[in-house]
Amino acid sequence: MEGHINGKTVAPDVISEKAADGKTVKTANLAYEEWFAGDKQILGFLFASVSKEVFVQIATSQTAAQAWQAVGSWITAQSRARSINVRLALSTMQKGSSSVTEYFGKMCALNDEMTAAGKPLDDEALTAYILNGLDLDFNPLVTSLVARVEPISLNELYSQMLSFENRLDLKQGGSGDSSVNATNRDGRGGSGGRVFWWPWTWQSRTRRTSTSSWSWRSTTPAI
Repeated sequence: MEGHINGKTVAPDVISEKAADGKTVKTANLAYEEWFAGDKQILGFLFASVSKEVFVQIATSQTAAQAWQAVGSWITAQSRARSINVRLALSTMQKGSSSVTEYFGKMCALNDEMTAAGKPLDDEALTAYILNGLDLDFNPLVTSLVARVEPISLNELYSQMLSFENRLDLKQGGSGDSSVNATNRDGRGGSGGRVFWWPWTWQSRTRRTSTSSWSWRSTTPAI
């Protein structure tokens, strides 16, 4: 069977010639008939085993070897197209609003597709794609990693990206709290005045911006 598929089992001559009584007699070659029957059986098995999409590519094949070669050519073309599409996805993927975990997972999934297509990426190539998709906030990290002399593993890259993301979140959260605290300390509200609270007297003194006078009002704490 293998010989029929890979073409190593060559078809014998259809007609055999034998010399008899000084004449050449042509007869049907039984070896060819045997080969032909076996090849058609294998070809029918291939036709029945492939999907409709593949069958369209091999339907005109006359031998098992032709059909198998057509299948191989179709798979190669599909793998090439798939790897090109995945490479395009890798080069255009952006982190955007995704977390580092989500973004890193998407890039690793695309790398798995490259591996399935027979074109696996090494860590350096995948690292370049991942860094290319990071937003401007990650520029300090990208710059430091590009300047490294030693190659970085994917595990270390993921760890550093997570650490940098946490630092960004802490800085952004700290800025937000500082703004709120500054507003509370200034006591600036919608009324355009400044309010000073005196907890030991349960009174507040308000200085209006429109006048220089001070007014007092008593307040009662909520019980």
